[in-house]
Amino acid sequence: MIDYYEILKIPHFSTNSEIKQAYHSLAKQHHPDVGGNLNAMKKINEAYNILSDAKTKINYDLTWANVDLLLKKKYEKDYKDWMMNSYKEYKKKELFTNTEKTWMILAGVIITACFIINVIRLISL
Repeated sequence: MIDYYEILKIPHFSTNSEIKQAYHSLAKQHHPDVGGNLNAMKKINEAYNILSDAKTKINYDLTWANVDLLLKKKYEKDYKDWMMNSYKEYKKKELFTNTEKTWMILAGVIITACFIINVIRLISL
């Protein structure tokens, strides 16, 4: 499918004034009277005619959105498979060594013991 926004070198869902400005800028560069390319000018005119009319612009944008959805559905399974494989690889990877795990457990025990001692002190007051 032809991307008319790309032909006019503007972002999708541009305003009418942005479309018109882009068209005039490109027409000055590519018009055959100033030595431009006739085929390029035809594409620019086609893009401008589609995007400058409100009805055809809406239909074009909806069609473009549908194409995008179809591509997403087509590649959705591949994406899910890739994500699952990446997750499995992540789960295989050890984040901490055994020594680091031991020190973390020891620190947790010490912190818990200090907490219990402080609670006992508060109760005995």
